[in-house]
This record gives sequence, C-alpha cells and structure tokens, in this order.
Amino acid sequence: MNRRLLATFLLLLSMISSSWCEKSCQTCAPLTPEECPLINECNICTETTFTRRQNRNGCQEVTISCASGSRVILELSNGHSVSRKAATLGSFSCQSNGRWQLNGLNYTEKNVKSASCYTASPDRQNSPINLVTQRAIRDLDLIDFTINYAPNDGDSISWGGNATTFTIKSRAPYTNSKFSATQTDGVTYNLYQMHAHWSHLGANGSEHTVDGQRYVAEFHFVHFDPEYGTFDNAVGKENGIAVIAVLAELGKRNAEFDKILNAIKKGDAQDSVAGAHTVNGVNFNYRKLIPGRSQFFTYTGSLTTGDYNTCVDWTVMRYPITVSVQQMSILYSFHIDNHRENQSVLPGTIIRKNFA
Repeated sequence: MNRRLLATFLLLLSMISSSWCEKSCQTCAPLTPEECPLINECNICTETTFTRRQNRNGCQEVTISCASGSRVILELSNGHSVSRKAATLGSFSCQSNGRWQLNGLNYTEKNVKSASCYTASPDRQNSPINLVTQRAIRDLDLIDFTINYAPNDGDSISWGGNATTFTIKSRAPYTNSKFSATQTDGVTYNLYQMHAHWSHLGANGSEHTVDGQRYVAEFHFVHFDPEYGTFDNAVGKENGIAVIAVLAELGKRNAEFDKILNAIKKGDAQDSVAGAHTVNGVNFNYRKLIPGRSQFFTYTGSLTTGDYNTCVDWTVMRYPITVSVQQMSILYSFHIDNHRENQSVLPGTIIRKNFA
C-alpha cells in the first residue's frame, strides 16, 4: 500500500513539474511551442533570458543569456534550432561556473562547437569538400584574422620513405608562430607543421575545390591548441586543430617555395640512398606562402589523412598563390597523387565566408 501511495505521489509530482516547465517556457521565453521542448531545464526562468531578432542571414536568431553573463546565439531555421557551428540544440542550461551546457557538454560564450565532434564518426564531418561561393553564408562577424608567424621558424623538413608529402616542422615547443581568428572561437593556436597535396603532371591536385574548380596544389598550415600540451593530444578534441588551406595555381615562380624545394634537392644530393630524409634548419617564411588578401571560407571538418579525425576548424583562403611548372615538376619527381578527393557535404555542415 505504501508503495502504491509513493508511486502515485511521484506521478503527481512529475505532472506538476512538467506542467510548470511548459508554463515557464511559454511565459518566460519568446519561443514557439515547437521550440519549447528543446529547452528542457525546469529552472529556465531564473537562470536565463531570451531575446529574438532576425539576423543578417535572414534567419530568426535567439540569444540565450545566463545570469552569470555567458550566452549562446542560436539560429532557428526550418523549425530547427542550431548553433553557428551546426550543433542541434537538445538540452541547454546555465552553469554556476559561468559556462553554459549543451547536450551535456560544457561551453563558454565564444566556444560554440558541434556536438557531433564528440560522438560522431568521420562520416559526420568530411574534408575536403567543394566550396560553393553562392551557397556559403556571409558572416560579418568573421573580422578577426591574425597570423603571427616568426620568420625562419622551420626547424626541419622531412620527405621520402613512406611519406607521401614533405612536412616542415616548426621549432619546438611550437610557440613562435601563432594564428587566431573569429572562427576559432578566440583560441590562439600554435603552428605545428606545414605540408602540401598535389596530383601529377597535367592534372590538378588540390584537395578543396571552389565552385567545382580544382587547383594544381594545396598547402596546409596545421595548428594545435596549446592547452592540450601536444599536437597528438589535440587531435580530435574540441578546439584542438585548426588548418589554414592555401590553394595554388600555375603561374609565376614562387620565391619562398623555392627555398623549400632547394632544401629537398640539397638533401637528395647529399644522400643518394633511397628512403626517408630530414634536413634541419629550413630558412623560409611561412607567412609569405599565404595570400595577402584575407578573404576565406570556413567550416568544421576532418583531417584529410590518417584516421580522418574530426573537429578540425578549416580556413580555406579564397585567392590562390602561384607556383611555376618547374617547381611542380620537382614535386612530381618526389611523389604523385597524394590528395584526397572531395567528400560529401553532409546535412548540418555550415560553410561561412567573410566576403560578399
């Protein structure tokens, strides 16, 4: 009998709680009945405030603010609530430490990340992809783009053996060259290494394409968040990896690229034995291989080699640099066809740009 009374009491309590939550959603937040179930914290009135407006993209936008000052901006599109990083809003709540929580994961105000980073396999975040200019969302908030690369920061260049590309490592502990931008949520990244992708003579081998156009090669500047300590620890983690991709087209000889190729030729001449090669002290300027015009696309994807780990913040520069036919022929003599083909742009992927 006591058990029945207890069960009845708990049922009534849950009904009262549920009714209170629905009422609070209606009276405290300007949300529609469809949006209301997405915010399922019963103490929502005391913890949060809501404002709604139409943003520059024409979407309804709801700003949810915690009493502690932390906030998250959500875009409402086709009846679904998604963050700017494509995370489906399932459960939102404010935390006492000044952070907010989405789907059980803690975030800060500027740290809006896709929840799929933590649970999804690589088929949820693909790279490389085709970037369609007219479909990319223009985001006027993408105003911060800072590259502080130290000259002559290349510690060593490696190639040959099982490697399919050359890799230039920065000088440990990788604190001389840094990158930060709005799309990296305010994180300042350390430059870890640079490498390239290409195809073969007579073919284009960039990994990303723009409006269906493939370029002759693509340079990747790979950064990691120093909060994780090492590059390996940062792979696959929230805010872990950020890559700047620079496309290259055939044209004028690139003097800075020559310095890399000369190091490779010098190493090959010194060691005629086939296999892996490493030359220390590569004197060139990373920054001179990045276009001066800071227009770019950005999205969250994956690495394009190895295990294709997700949670990679991509910045793909809109304008290419030039390299000569002679320079590319040196790469072809070393290796061919080391690029990954375009992957499907899956639902939920948001591609943004900082230009009209």
